[in-house]
Amino acid sequence: MSATEQPIRREIIKAFGWIDARPLLDRVTEASRKELSRAATQAGADRNLVYILDSWADESLAAHEVLARLEAWNRTAAEDALHEMRHGRVRLKAAAKSRP
Repeated sequence: MSATEQPIRREIIKAFGWIDARPLLDRVTEASRKELSRAATQAGADRNLVYILDSWADESLAAHEVLARLEAWNRTAAEDALHEMRHGRVRLKAAAKSRP
């Protein structure tokens, strides 16, 4: 596993928590890149997240760029959720499962 792969997988765990793909969380550490990309699509992830995972799977983006984009995607998801909560539009949900 490369030096950036573990942080990428941690960001994927966070992202899967935001899209409420909880059954996938237990498989993130051992699933292949293609499986994770496919799982995000099947879970109904937005096109930006799917693009990031597809780019990681086919190696069309460098790992450090994938990590940066996942971090940005997760920040945006957190900001959007906070905005929605402040306006009373969503229920609180459990935080994404974290891995060491």
